[in-house]
Amino acid sequence: MWNDLTSGNAEILYRRSTDGGSTFGSTINLSNDARDSLEPAIAAIENSVYVVWQDQDSITEDNEILYRKSTDGGINFGITVNLSNQEGNQGSPDIAASDVT
Repeated sequence: MWNDLTSGNAEILYRRSTDGGSTFGSTINLSNDARDSLEPAIAAIENSVYVVWQDQDSITEDNEILYRKSTDGGINFGITVNLSNQEGNQGSPDIAASDVT
């Protein structure tokens, strides 16, 4: 997972490996919006992959913390969820995964 600026704004891109990093699959744009997406963090456990990042709101221009989850080992990701969803700037996201409930 990394930040990429080739589209004209910062995007969060992701590639999956199933062989210990020898090869990688197709690139997935996880953020895919017109505003800058920065500071990605990733965590995984078993078949679940969790990604968070800082993203600029298109209306207020405040920074929010967004999240996407995969339950199939990073093949597909669900909808983007705004975790912070409040006024003001939010930043420096981090995430961890545990099998303890």
